[in-house]
Amino acid sequence: MSRLIPLGALSSWKKGETKTMSLYPGAKGIAIRKGDQIFAYRNTCTHMGGPLQSCGDDRFRCEWHFAEFNALTGEALVGQAPPGSFLTKVETVLKDDGIVYAKVDLPIDPFA
Repeated sequence: MSRLIPLGALSSWKKGETKTMSLYPGAKGIAIRKGDQIFAYRNTCTHMGGPLQSCGDDRFRCEWHFAEFNALTGEALVGQAPPGSFLTKVETVLKDDGIVYAKVDLPIDPFA
């Protein structure tokens, strides 16, 4: 089951701005605005699952071991992340009202 998580109005994002967000309990995301697009990923390094932060130049850096990723493609660039690995992409949707949403596949509820 998919769910749309509002990330805010595109106009509220400065060009090049990075934001982190909760996608659902236990899952965080990270996103960057480039031009009129928002690129979003699960906020989890491919090396050991550490959180990411912006380090400029359209890159994200792992806070634990400093692996760096291309913020526009999710590709691992340097550091301890496995070569050829990619961050898990989160689809974004820009609605007619100017609001950007993250389209998230929710995990199966074991109690449903």
